[in-house]
Amino acid sequence: MIRPVVFKRVQAIAVENSPALLTGVGVIGTVSTAVLTVRASFRAARIIHKESLDRVPAESATVGNDFVGLPDLPKGDKVKLVWTEFIPPVGVGGVTIASIIFANRISSGRAAAMAAAYGLSEKTFSDYKEKVEEKLGVSKEQAIRDEIAQDRVKALPPSGQTIIIGGGEVLCFDVLTSRYFMGNMEKIKKAENEINSEILTCDGASLSRFYDEIGLPPTPHSDTIGWDIDNRCEVEVSAVMAEDERPCLSIDFKSWPKPDYGKVWLNGS
Repeated sequence: MIRPVVFKRVQAIAVENSPALLTGVGVIGTVSTAVLTVRASFRAARIIHKESLDRVPAESATVGNDFVGLPDLPKGDKVKLVWTEFIPPVGVGGVTIASIIFANRISSGRAAAMAAAYGLSEKTFSDYKEKVEEKLGVSKEQAIRDEIAQDRVKALPPSGQTIIIGGGEVLCFDVLTSRYFMGNMEKIKKAENEINSEILTCDGASLSRFYDEIGLPPTPHSDTIGWDIDNRCEVEVSAVMAEDERPCLSIDFKSWPKPDYGKVWLNGS
């Protein structure tokens, strides 16, 4: 009973990490192909040289003390002599190419699946929010959102964060990345306008561009998500109190940045 369970766990780990494993095989295969090709070339050169020597009659190999050059073998004969030497590098090269292709396909498939799941969750959240506004009214929905923002700020007090000093006077909290910075409503709204202006010009703008505008450094993932013509940047700001009783602006987005933003512009079409 233990062996099947262990096998299933190993299989699950292998499937989950298949892109990384295939990429590793591709890297190793590239190096191995180069090494095997060099070795095969040296062996092939020795085989061809030996065959050339065998085809020269002993009595005509030298004239006096001068060595007579070896005959140049036909290409067909050379191929027949050495083709088996190149089977290993060709085989490893084929596996390497296949590994790289499959790793790319798996990664692309997973990225597409994540984008679809992201879009579904965004649609579900949007429908839920609209229904809350419909049932409770806009003012009560805003009050609920402010309470949620307050809970988030309390859960992550600024004393444990690196506060980025800017030109503003109010403590601000970015919900998406849980980071604090100094700013004001004017800077936030200006950033929103700049992003939407860039969307009109370039058909898309990344989350990193928004962070540039408000004075926050980009994150490893902020370049991969953003807004486009069909999903423009809409900032939601809630006024809350930080743990140390300082006023704080909690920044969220009514329209979430999406992974597939600006497809037309990015594809150059």
